[in-house]
Amino acid sequence: MNAYPVRVIVLSAFLIAAVLPARAQTTSLTDLQPAAVLVMPFDVTADHSSFMVVSRIGETVNGQAVDTHWIFYSADCAHLADLSIVLTENDTIVVDATHIQSQSQEPGTPINVQHGPVVDLSGARGIVTVTAQPPPGVSPAQLIGSWTIADRAVGAAFGTNAVGFTSFALPDATTLAMEGLAIPTFDPGTLDTSQVIIIGLEQQGDSITPIARPSAGLWGAHVCCNAAITDTLENVASVPDVCFGCALFAPIAPTRLASADPPVVPLASSPSSAGMVVLNACRSAGQDGKLAPLGAGGFSQYLVAFHGQAVGPFGVVTSGKYGGVAQ
Repeated sequence: MNAYPVRVIVLSAFLIAAVLPARAQTTSLTDLQPAAVLVMPFDVTADHSSFMVVSRIGETVNGQAVDTHWIFYSADCAHLADLSIVLTENDTIVVDATHIQSQSQEPGTPINVQHGPVVDLSGARGIVTVTAQPPPGVSPAQLIGSWTIADRAVGAAFGTNAVGFTSFALPDATTLAMEGLAIPTFDPGTLDTSQVIIIGLEQQGDSITPIARPSAGLWGAHVCCNAAITDTLENVASVPDVCFGCALFAPIAPTRLASADPPVVPLASSPSSAGMVVLNACRSAGQDGKLAPLGAGGFSQYLVAFHGQAVGPFGVVTSGKYGGVAQ
């Protein structure tokens, strides 16, 4: 549940952004090539199941195996598990969030060998980062992945590709100060269930981690963004700020089936058609502890977002998209 208070904002920032010209942003974000780091959500709270698939398709290493480092964090930033899974060339691993365990495999052997304790994350939801650790001189862009979250109570599931970064550097987050991050939605009134997942990321040396610092200026949240909702008639309405810790899990708006999590868009502002939630002016605590725009406080930072939504047994994920950088 999102425990952070909300604040109503004005719409002017969105109206300004809508008229500014844009150009393409060059980033190290990939959906079509192998990545060095994968980021995925998981959810094994009550009546939920969660699976992650990772494959190795990158540069060969003369038959050598490549270690992958998996770190699981809860949505409120608790460190849940830390493990290693070795992948040989063209190898694939399927991980159930209720039964995770380190694995090793030697080239030429047909199976992975499990070792170390088994960790059951039942009752938790959050983020997993998967980082390739190849031998020196070999490109770390080795991995592709995907994830699935099933809601057994609703009888639906949704999933999509992992977010992949081709290096250990994050893309430029300045877009959030302009056209922002758009999260598409069907008409919320037609949805049985909805789950918006927003993840704040930060570069720490050769690691990509969640933004783990709470801020008194954000009422204890780690990231807050201005937000607005659009509809098919191009109407735009401001909604309360979106604030979260390491990750947000919340319905886009009230849906046909009730959720224990407060929605991103309150009932009074819920559209009666498909549309988009747009986030911009996102801020977090900088190195001096003071509020700063995301990516401008001495840290390399970025946001990624997904929207899982289902009507009956039919589920789909739409990914949050950046509009571009104003010239």
